[in-house]
Amino acid sequence: MDAVCAHLSGGSMSNIFADNAPRYWAANLQAIPLKAGEKRPIISEWQRWNKEPIPLAVREQWLQSYPTSNIGIPAGPASGLSFVDIDTKDPALLAALELFLPASPWRRVG
Repeated sequence: MDAVCAHLSGGSMSNIFADNAPRYWAANLQAIPLKAGEKRPIISEWQRWNKEPIPLAVREQWLQSYPTSNIGIPAGPASGLSFVDIDTKDPALLAALELFLPASPWRRVG
């Protein structure tokens, strides 16, 4: 799956999507439901939301149908986001990459 970032932030553990997706949408991010505890979308047409905004009626249906799902953000024109996944621990390579990539608000190690 290309560039879906799973993220848990605040809210109750039982209603991760319902409690947090509206905040992502308010920030113009394309929050989609993921399988609970996974990085795989629940919805089959998730790639559609890389290119077009998620209509309000679809958002409301997701909130009702998938309140406890995890949250994913598809990269692409609709969100204006790109993700880079670098799978190396080589400090020289990481240093070289940091010369060319913009600063990132997130960094995950491990």
